Amino acid sequence: FHLLKIGNLSAEINTEACAISHQVNVSLQGNPMQVKADPLHLPFAEKSVDACLLAHTLPWCGDPHRLLREADRVLIDDGWMILPVLRKTTPYNSRMFTLMRQLDWLALLNFEVLHYGRYQVLPWSRHGGKLLSAHLPALGCLQLIVARKRTIPLTLNPMKSGKAKTQLRQTVGATRQS
Repeated sequence: FHLLKIGNLSAEINTEACAISHQVNVSLQGNPMQVKADPLHLPFAEKSVDACLLAHTLPWCGDPHRLLREADRVLIDDGWMILPVLRKTTPYNSRMFTLMRQLDWLALLNFEVLHYGRYQVLPWSRHGGKLLSAHLPALGCLQLIVARKRTIPLTLNPMKSGKAKTQLRQTVGATRQS
């Protein structure tokens, strides 16, 4: 299995406990990078990666649609896309996309969204942080989307198409009308 961590923040996430042992960090600059490449032009073959992690990559990308299409290109059929995004709470130079917009983009690329949610990352969890996460998730500063690539084969299975050609037998005692 192969995990592709796209972008500098994806590379910073500690994934040592992940079941996927072969992990590759891809970005134009920064440390720790194994592959120095443009995320919009990934140097990997089509359908060669099992999972893509794009941590806070879409808001900083000049063309987020193209980034998602490129990740879709390298993902295998039934591959995983993980999109953790810090919601914009301070005036940085990033763009903010709504959760519904990102879900729509994934749906257009035939991804099935298995989980999405918003979470609080609060140092005062003893003083109501869990209450906020449970009852007011819209105020969460961290958003997570987990999606799976779904592909439908365009060629018919010969065995299934043979079943469709079976004709109905004439019932006993029925007459044909012409």
